[in-house]
Amino acid sequence: MVMNVCIFGLGQQGRRYFSVVKPMEKKLDISIKSFLTSEGNSSAIGLARNNGIKVWTDVREVLDDRGLDGVIICTPNRFHAKQTLDFALAGKHILCEKPLCYSSREAREIAEVSRRSGVSIQVGMNCRFREQNRALRARLREIGRVSHFVGWYYYNLTRSIVNDEKPWIKEEPCREFFLYGGGIHLVDLSVWFFGRPNWVFASATDNMLKGKVGNDFYSVEFGYSDNNMRGHLFICKSAIVENRFFFDVFGTKGSIVQSKIITLEKNGGVSEEELKFSQEYPDLYYEVADWRESIRQNRPPENSVSSALVNTAILESIEKSIDKQTVIPIEYGEVDA
Repeated sequence: MVMNVCIFGLGQQGRRYFSVVKPMEKKLDISIKSFLTSEGNSSAIGLARNNGIKVWTDVREVLDDRGLDGVIICTPNRFHAKQTLDFALAGKHILCEKPLCYSSREAREIAEVSRRSGVSIQVGMNCRFREQNRALRARLREIGRVSHFVGWYYYNLTRSIVNDEKPWIKEEPCREFFLYGGGIHLVDLSVWFFGRPNWVFASATDNMLKGKVGNDFYSVEFGYSDNNMRGHLFICKSAIVENRFFFDVFGTKGSIVQSKIITLEKNGGVSEEELKFSQEYPDLYYEVADWRESIRQNRPPENSVSSALVNTAILESIEKSIDKQTVIPIEYGEVDA
């Protein structure tokens, strides 16, 4: 049966989902039936009119729509937790853009409501569906026991922030919002590649934006007690360079550096190979497809509330380490959701 969906929020990300899902509705077994947006959003109204889509401006009407099966939430971050709870309580399946929430308390509340309501909640962490990351993960065993990894996430938000092109950022309640809105990708992939760290030590500096919106640069060290592995994440939202996002991984038999796998051979030589990968559709397509399949199969999606609980616990520990300038053990608690 076709799944009827509403896209909530028609900013940049909401339009991205629309542009990816609309042409693939038949393949995904999904139909975009409506938009939920603010009153007076003329561009959203025009987009809806051109595609035969209904526009709602009152969330209560959407929550009560019995013909609606699910919602894709693309609103500003601070609204995600409350809106996810509201739609879960209404029995709607949810794909919510990251971050799902700003606290473990909120994540646990969402987990409990989703259990009771029987709805599928996929968190929009599209990087797990990027083929270059899947290819790296598949080849990790070839470099032996991993001893160290470095993750890089450099993103230039300077112009957008200085020119007030993203005014909603200033209203976010989390001081370290970029950790949750951007750096969370590195945290999530670190867990997906290497497992959960046991402790974190982090520092942050205010470089170019001079306190305009939180810190600019973060240095994060992860420790793994079981195998003495170490990880370092470098996260910058004001880098005046081309955006960079990749992992370098070092193991006992070789390394993977900037998508190149280098391993020792038995005769003492070295082999070198570029990781090969191709991707037929955008990340968001595979993310939506996994969400749809999780509903059909009654299983957790790839980026479930359990993943959000783990990521949030790590991010909260990073914030504490920045404040206290000391090593912080990470308390995960119960994460099955």
